[in-house]
Amino acid sequence: DSISSGNINTNSIWTTDETTGAIKLAISQSLDLNNQDMKNVRSILSSSGKWSISEEGVIVVEAVSLNKLCLEDQCLDEHELKGLLEMKAELINSGIYKVKSTTPVVETNSLQGNDPVVESSEIQGDASITEEVLMVDESANNIIDEQPTTTEPTITEEESETSPEPITEPTPLPEPEPTPAPEITPEPVVEPTPESESEPISEMISETTTP
Repeated sequence: DSISSGNINTNSIWTTDETTGAIKLAISQSLDLNNQDMKNVRSILSSSGKWSISEEGVIVVEAVSLNKLCLEDQCLDEHELKGLLEMKAELINSGIYKVKSTTPVVETNSLQGNDPVVESSEIQGDASITEEVLMVDESANNIIDEQPTTTEPTITEEESETSPEPITEPTPLPEPEPTPAPEITPEPVVEPTPESESEPISEMISETTTP
């Protein structure tokens, strides 16, 4: 309040550089704001130059010590961060997690004439290698993209002359013939034999005794 009212001699507190307009404390003591705010500050730069706060809100420091790291609504403490790092190390050791390598491999070859061919490949861990071939046409000064060609397998004469194996069709099973039902033969009816009339005994005796 005394400074704002102009009742204090400011020359005993700080000095002003008339050329640059910089204000410096006249005595080497710390500045105590007495629990007041510091407003309209554009940027802060340390005397050592090892840390700073820019006007855009970028903080540059050599080390950060904190209890919790928050990115928007996601926060991590010491134990959670340690667990994530250990899990990543286990995945790398097991071979599931593949580290991407962006080191380009450049090979220069020459075709017929003076047209150079540049082959570049990008290796991604154990994944497949993608190659791109560029042909330079010096006459037209144009770069022509050559599409990768696919080589068809060569069929030898032995393979071409070999006749295909005949396809064996399955033999159909014979259908079972229906068994005819047995015919029922009626039993013959036995007719009674007629009894012969017996001759008189007297006649039979007379016939036997007659000379």
